[in-house]
Amino acid sequence: MDISIIIPTCDGVSTLKRCLRMLGRQRVKYDSFSWEIIIVMDKKDRTTEQWFFTGSRRYSKVKLFRARGEGVNSARNKGIEEANGEILFFLDDDCVPAHKLWLNEVLLTFRLHRDADAIGGGYRCRDKFDICAISRNKLNNFYVQSNTSPSGETAVLLGGDCGYRREIFQSCGVFDDTMHYGSAEKEMQDRIRKNGGRMLCFEKLSIFHITPPKPISVYLIKSFKQGAGQAYSRIKNSSSSLPDGRTNQRFWFLTIANEFEGRLIDKFFIALFLLINSAFYFSGKIYGFIRHRLR
Repeated sequence: MDISIIIPTCDGVSTLKRCLRMLGRQRVKYDSFSWEIIIVMDKKDRTTEQWFFTGSRRYSKVKLFRARGEGVNSARNKGIEEANGEILFFLDDDCVPAHKLWLNEVLLTFRLHRDADAIGGGYRCRDKFDICAISRNKLNNFYVQSNTSPSGETAVLLGGDCGYRREIFQSCGVFDDTMHYGSAEKEMQDRIRKNGGRMLCFEKLSIFHITPPKPISVYLIKSFKQGAGQAYSRIKNSSSSLPDGRTNQRFWFLTIANEFEGRLIDKFFIALFLLINSAFYFSGKIYGFIRHRLR
């Protein structure tokens, strides 16, 4: 089998259905191409199984499994265990392919870059009114772009839109399932790079990141957890050859805010939100370093 699409989920039926609908519309221009969709429920998931066996019959190629533990990495590892594809592509349950040839582009990109161990894309946002969600997506993209060369070589890929060759898990191991959230995929990517692997990022593989409206506190907590996870990854995979993902642009928050259309006061609040996000991220990073150094 060519590709297994693995989707970890935890009570994310509302957005998962949109993801599956778009996957069902994919057109692939290869005669012998075969693929599958694997949904892996978190141990705590309470709603996905009931929906799957009552309302998902129209989705072909879909298999459902339950992870043995909690957290996204436990679900990812269960997906790796059950998948049959040579390429394992991970989508979050709130991520939707941007167009009908997205899967075709994934396969073509892996075939063109046979020396690449991992390939991914960026996030797009459909909701023009949720400024926090758009800001977070732009921040994630900026983080990747600032660590990506013009040729596509990158130091980081977004966990909700990236794929790996199966053999990389044999040489580098699977995801660290002690990390439940927060740079959980970055730790795996650091191991790949430490092992001499190659990762590429391309805009054509971008997906829509659908995030229902949330309080600002939810985004700040996410930033804190991501900082703590980043610190853990740096300690575990300590190597002078691994950059820590910083951007060289001093006023990066103004660069991102300036991409928004609207009044100057709106851009000011977006820049302020990004700065507060950054403060929580670095607070989490300091907490993570202290916590893991004291173990």
